[in-house]
Amino acid sequence: MVFYKKEDDHQSASLVLSSENKNKLEFEVDCLDNISNEANTKHVDFMIIQLNGVKYEALEGLNIVKPKNLSIAARYDSGTEKTSRKILNLLENRGYFVKLVEEEYVFAELKMKRV
Repeated sequence: MVFYKKEDDHQSASLVLSSENKNKLEFEVDCLDNISNEANTKHVDFMIIQLNGVKYEALEGLNIVKPKNLSIAARYDSGTEKTSRKILNLLENRGYFVKLVEEEYVFAELKMKRV
């Protein structure tokens, strides 16, 4: 994936910054399911996702391992729909209770199946 960073920013980059920016960074990426599988992860209690502009895309690659709790700062929007709302819909469809705080922070808890 190609990320861009502001010239004076020495700590972060994003997909949503202008492609006219001269500071272009290219990274090889993998989905969270593959990373979890390679690490032999069977269970995740808590996951924080901080990926400057690609949080929704990261969640699309998280289908096998289902963290019990998620915390996501969805401050970068792309397109017309707010990223936090897209994430809320995706997680609710996957069986999570979801709470939005200030329309930018997503907290989710996996609904437990009753026996």
